[in-house]
Amino acid sequence: MRILLTMMDDGPEQVPDDRNTPEAIARENQLKADLETAWKCTLHHLPQFYHVDFFAERAGELVAWVEVKQRSCTSTQYPTVFMNVDRKFRHLIAHSETAPAFFVVRWSDGVTRFIDVCDVKPEWLGEGGENDRWGPGEHDMEAVFLIPIDEMRVL
Repeated sequence: MRILLTMMDDGPEQVPDDRNTPEAIARENQLKADLETAWKCTLHHLPQFYHVDFFAERAGELVAWVEVKQRSCTSTQYPTVFMNVDRKFRHLIAHSETAPAFFVVRWSDGVTRFIDVCDVKPEWLGEGGENDRWGPGEHDMEAVFLIPIDEMRVL
């Protein structure tokens, strides 16, 4: 099925928070450029509070949905990387009905890996999150997929 896209503004205004620093935005823009080069497509930012970061198009046709994450640790520090089930996975799976949906991670050592969400396995389901975002008490724990890094493809 060929889906023609109406081009969206590539510069959505970002609501300031502690994660939208100029440095973080610059890192995301570099990752975007690297993905465009590797995948020979154009990535378009979706609005800040949309469930997916980008859609990819080639010649006016939707070719992928892309969620990107930047990690402050190296790619060898942990054996897995987590993807939130409710906030990311469910939306990516729903979007995969129209085009492949990819979860992309870049670590602090510059390594970039990705996985098609249709390849995520049920046995990777676990719990994760931050224990201290709003003070002690594990307020930000949730269902996640603990994706083995070696199961992801290198960009």
